[in-house]
Amino acid sequence: MESAAEVAREGVVAMVKGEYASAGTLFLESIKAYPHPTTLRRLGICLLLDRRPADSVLYLAAAVELSNKSRRTRPSLLLTKAWLTAGNEARCAKLLKNGMEFFPEVISGRIVEAFRDGWKRADLHRLTDELLNLIPASYDTIEAKNDPPINYQQLLLLYNLRRSDST
Repeated sequence: MESAAEVAREGVVAMVKGEYASAGTLFLESIKAYPHPTTLRRLGICLLLDRRPADSVLYLAAAVELSNKSRRTRPSLLLTKAWLTAGNEARCAKLLKNGMEFFPEVISGRIVEAFRDGWKRADLHRLTDELLNLIPASYDTIEAKNDPPINYQQLLLLYNLRRSDST
């Protein structure tokens, strides 16, 4: 398990440098030794950034399932983005719809609004990006056990603040 952690740390260094293919190879090696949710999530991100969204789906889905329920929001949104980028709007819409129950009403209203016109690809991208931007990217780079659960009230405050700043 320690060797898997060391290889994963090397992957983080490569990821920070923007060497996504190299980082992905290191994360995959680490996962073969010990499939940790954080490493699975990082591999999925690297594949997504390396323009391999269909490949990232498997690892992001595994990260979602292996993560503690209180820490699944960002990995689920990353999975949504991967499905969307891979061209599967229906799967993206289903994931957003299923995750809607956890979001404050004003945010879930935006999800419903995006569906009203039939899952327009641009609307789904914009909505997913907006939700991902509300959750700190640090959730992708630190150990999952240290990720605090998403505070949905704080998320609502950020969302409302950003909407008022943009008007």
